[in-house]
Amino acid sequence: MTSRRIATCALLTALAFVSAGCASDGITMLDPQGKTIDVTPEDVHGMTHTDGPYLLQVGDEIDLAFRVATLKKGDDPWDYRIEPGDSMEVRMTPRGSDASTYRIDAGDVIGISFLNNWPLNAIRTVRTDGRITLAEVGDVQAAGMTPDQLQSVLTDRYIATGIIQGDPKVTVNVDFVNLDRLESMSRDVTVRGDGKIRLPQFQDDVLVAGLTISEASKALEDEAAKALKNRPKATIVLFPGLNAALTSMDSRVEVRPDGRIAVPRIGDVQVAGFPLEEVELTLKDHIEQQTHNPVDVLTRLNRATGSRIYVGG
Repeated sequence: MTSRRIATCALLTALAFVSAGCASDGITMLDPQGKTIDVTPEDVHGMTHTDGPYLLQVGDEIDLAFRVATLKKGDDPWDYRIEPGDSMEVRMTPRGSDASTYRIDAGDVIGISFLNNWPLNAIRTVRTDGRITLAEVGDVQAAGMTPDQLQSVLTDRYIATGIIQGDPKVTVNVDFVNLDRLESMSRDVTVRGDGKIRLPQFQDDVLVAGLTISEASKALEDEAAKALKNRPKATIVLFPGLNAALTSMDSRVEVRPDGRIAVPRIGDVQVAGFPLEEVELTLKDHIEQQTHNPVDVLTRLNRATGSRIYVGG
């Protein structure tokens, strides 16, 4: 360790103790972590005449602020990974597909027409049990079928009744798709501390923390598909600037007699004997072990008590 670095880390703080030992051949010094360092009189002279940055000490007061790191030139915003505390708007919409592959779902309105037996024509809303009721054939399962599949089932059912001679010539159309079930899943939500969110009709909570927007959208679509007959499209609008978890760490702290400060989510951190720049890097290392994105740590010396040296003989 160089004399310059020793000066940066120790002597000009409330925790720096220089003691002239009983032996006459050297000086022993304790650094901010309590480690013993042997220094020379020349080192001490350099420490006491340094023009380096101000070193924090007991009694100093610091303002702390934590923010998700701002994007720099060339950064891809879609690389952002969702954090606990992030607010987001989730919207479920129909995924574009061929009408012939659409699977009928509860709430859909179905038009059933007979080319040569128009009195049997009917318009039915699929009940919550997934069925519809038709004259002469009773209840018929409709949910989960494509229009062509339901058309085939109705053809067989009406032929079996004997009331229609030959081909019934049935046509099935989905006249109205019930989008209320998708709208009811759409919500403005905040990612919980466990990194998960839950939407109405979902069977399970969905872990989204640590995922990109596209990854989280797929995870939500997978869960929604368990409750719907057709896989929807999930759109996420994220508001990371409103992250309550990081802003809750903002605080004004005083350096304790042991040279440490207490920071929410991080705990005690040694700061006495270090300049603010090094404290920021230390806090940044600690918090980035708990987050999925780079974090900017801002510190400001709100109150300085001045330099003090304690010398023991």
